[in-house]
Amino acid sequence: MDINALNILLHDTRVRSVASHLSTIFDVRFKPGSTIFATSSADKTVKLWDAKKPARMFFIFRHSGIVRSLDFHPTEQFLCSSYSHDGIQVWDLNRCIKIKNCKGHVKYICSLCWDVTGQMIASVSADGVRVWTLSMDGQCLYEYPSKGKMFMSVIFHPRYRNVLVVGGFQCMEFFILECNGQIRSIPSSCISITGLAACTRKELFASTSNNYAPVVNIWK
Repeated sequence: MDINALNILLHDTRVRSVASHLSTIFDVRFKPGSTIFATSSADKTVKLWDAKKPARMFFIFRHSGIVRSLDFHPTEQFLCSSYSHDGIQVWDLNRCIKIKNCKGHVKYICSLCWDVTGQMIASVSADGVRVWTLSMDGQCLYEYPSKGKMFMSVIFHPRYRNVLVVGGFQCMEFFILECNGQIRSIPSSCISITGLAACTRKELFASTSNNYAPVVNIWK
């Protein structure tokens, strides 16, 4: 499919538009199996919406800094969000309260993701990647420095659940959690791997970049 056909497809299938924040929106995620979605913004908020009734925002979580990323727990009523330069907050959606606060990054967090079991959260910033656990009061289990590669995106591998996929400056790296080390690095002609998304059902993942060519790569 060429870019013109894709533009036509997107134009013809858009069903809702939401004017939601007072400043730049950095991230949007749907709650698994639901029409509920959340947005994070430079206005220091996370807002929850229902795609069936997008004109009405039904809850807001206020933060002390810019919120660049968020993710829903895969099965439970939890949401994690990054704020300011180094913080991750975990929210209980049923009680609408913060239940965990994790800190450790030196630079701002670019992206967050929950693993498929809901036991771990991965966070990435230009200084490195960290993996956190909720079962040990939000402690950092693993840490991988970027060594100047300016990491920007992270996911758990959809097939090998103990492997992290990390996108950075002209590279994509793979880490085995238990081994505390890199297992493979794929050089990239792109300037940076800016986005990663996993499809656990088909065991595939996709990567995007800020290269001049508008390309999405699919990996297995």
